[in-house]
Amino acid sequence: MSQGKSPVVQVCIGIAVGLGIISGVIGFLVLPEYATERAAINAGDELLTKIAQPWDGLQMYSLLDPKTPLPWALGGCVNFASSMDKTYGSLKSVKGEIKDISKLSDMNGPHIDAQYIGDAEFEKGRVKIGMTLIQRDGNWYFNTFRINPPGS
Repeated sequence: MSQGKSPVVQVCIGIAVGLGIISGVIGFLVLPEYATERAAINAGDELLTKIAQPWDGLQMYSLLDPKTPLPWALGGCVNFASSMDKTYGSLKSVKGEIKDISKLSDMNGPHIDAQYIGDAEFEKGRVKIGMTLIQRDGNWYFNTFRINPPGS
């Protein structure tokens, strides 16, 4: 017996050390993914608040992913925001969630893609808003924006 400890004590110590190592590895692998998902939810809520409190087409355009050039985007954002303001009014509250998140790399470099769904309450009603969020160089943007009215 090493250091005068019984075999039962040695086995218990071995199991405790092993479990500590396993939980450390799981924490190392899972916590960054949780932190990334939490950051994506916060980013989605923040982007939506900037866009829709009140609706602002120029602000919406400025938050589009700069690596996804869309020649019609400025006019589209301005018209869309104006229409949304008339239909729903200003954003009152939002609670988002992430449906899918991936770390990717393409011709524009490494980035994170996240599928965000926000349960949004506006002055004139409640809708689900879907956005594809992209994090590039530490900044969050969106490149798709969908409105899902109740019942759709």
